[in-house]
Amino acid sequence: MRITHTMLFENENPEKLRVLDFDDTIAHTTERVRVETPDEDKQFKMITSDEFATYELKPGERFDPDLAFEEFSRVDVEKAVPVSFISDLLKTFVDTSGSRKILILTARGPEVEPFVMEFLDKKLGITDPGNKIDFRGVRSKEPSAKVQVIEEYLNNNPTIEFVSFYDDSGDNVKSVIEYLADRGIRGDVRQVVTDDEGDVHLVNPEMSETPDLRSMTREFLRGGKGSHDESRGLLLEESGFDARGMTRNFLRKILSD
Repeated sequence: MRITHTMLFENENPEKLRVLDFDDTIAHTTERVRVETPDEDKQFKMITSDEFATYELKPGERFDPDLAFEEFSRVDVEKAVPVSFISDLLKTFVDTSGSRKILILTARGPEVEPFVMEFLDKKLGITDPGNKIDFRGVRSKEPSAKVQVIEEYLNNNPTIEFVSFYDDSGDNVKSVIEYLADRGIRGDVRQVVTDDEGDVHLVNPEMSETPDLRSMTREFLRGGKGSHDESRGLLLEESGFDARGMTRNFLRKILSD
């Protein structure tokens, strides 16, 4: 009988859960979201997944459930590009010994799983990724959808004591922080932000309310006008953590947690 990676994890009583988003966290993808507009000449517009993460519909705009996410039923693997550092982090999670579950948790639907696995194989060099990494597609932008999956994993694996969660959506990050705190589970929960120069940063937002955490974080990283007063208050700067210059020290830290 062939022993799969999933079977081994079921017998190992995992102590850690590593959760990563896909779009703009592991991979920069080219698929776009369609927004219906009230403009008679131009009846719709297309926005990127990066824009969709924080997009607020304008008066008269709407998402047509039959059309909005047509492109998101697949991933153009040839055009998709790994997100630096985060993709390396995922590979390290896969290669490092220890008792853990690794989960890619995306707002896309479950039908995209074969394309994600193909990306992991072809672009990241993770052989047989389906037996090493779990996949869940919630087909929802709502943060509660991802929290429900994490809750399911914790309920089904009571030995898990630590959860790491990386996502480009500030709302998702804040919801997971709140959930883990209420449940009393230790974690490392960070928002993935790519600045205007293409550098990737992981930031840990406080649970204070903010209409657009991503934009304020980017303003902070750019050091723009007003960033000190407005954005710095949203960041938890841990000892030794440099939002501008992420190093391998961070990688060593979270692997030891």
